[in-house]
Amino acid sequence: MEDNFNTLQQTFEERVRKAKLTKSGREIAQYLLDNLLRVSCMTATSIAQELNISDVTVIRFARSLGYEGYNDMQRDLQKRMFDYVENAQTLLAYPASVLKFNMHAASNSSTIDLACKNEIKNLNRFVDRNRDETFEEASKIIIGSKRKIVVGIRGSSAVAYSFSMRLRYLVDDVFHVITSDPNDSYALYTITDQDCLIVFGYVNYPQATVDAVELAKKRGAKTIAITDLETSPLAKQADAIIFCSVAGISFSSYTMPLLASEIIAANIAREIGSNAEIRNQDMADNLKKRHYFSPTSGTY
Repeated sequence: MEDNFNTLQQTFEERVRKAKLTKSGREIAQYLLDNLLRVSCMTATSIAQELNISDVTVIRFARSLGYEGYNDMQRDLQKRMFDYVENAQTLLAYPASVLKFNMHAASNSSTIDLACKNEIKNLNRFVDRNRDETFEEASKIIIGSKRKIVVGIRGSSAVAYSFSMRLRYLVDDVFHVITSDPNDSYALYTITDQDCLIVFGYVNYPQATVDAVELAKKRGAKTIAITDLETSPLAKQADAIIFCSVAGISFSSYTMPLLASEIIAANIAREIGSNAEIRNQDMADNLKKRHYFSPTSGTY
């Protein structure tokens, strides 16, 4: 397994060393070397958007390495990656194998160093790819909707649940759908044009999540998508899109989606002003009367 990965690294690095690269070419090369696993499944457009460059620049880079174009380069990476994945016995199914892959790519850094650097990369992408206006629009959609239905299936379920609980401190009629069981999805099936859908979803996209977006759009409900790529099926029909990389060193990382939910909630709290304070105090007083929290803990 290690030999297969090393061959992939060395072959690609050889091409990079031999090529006469521009400044943008070196930037692309570094990005590809840092993200070989992801890149083998990404389009030229997705890479261009991540790096804030044009598709043409990515294609020219591939040609500068001796490939006919980006697709030719991607096929080469995919072929070599396939050998590695085969030996890793389905890499995506085994977080330990993903970690080993990333450790090799980072010259065997410690796990804490690798994890922190990975989150810094994710944070930089988050800042580059999102605008304040998008968060403000998402907040206004939520405030202006009758019901707020938060959807996140499988890996996204914990983030969706956390966000729905946070919203309940701020606004009424918040529901969450965190399984694909029809019995748990009543709020979603009754969605109307007065409601909004907040959906969390990343590669691989559960079909139930895609179906939720399509249903909301069909019923005329506003949709806020917190997803990873511009090519995401959740992004295509959304009214507000927030991009979050969930690339992790073993399992997917949900640090950025949690940050996105915090920013949205903060905007809502600012928008509704004193109403949020009154609502939170009433809730805190009620919980205190019920002795809900330990005497040594805070309210939140």
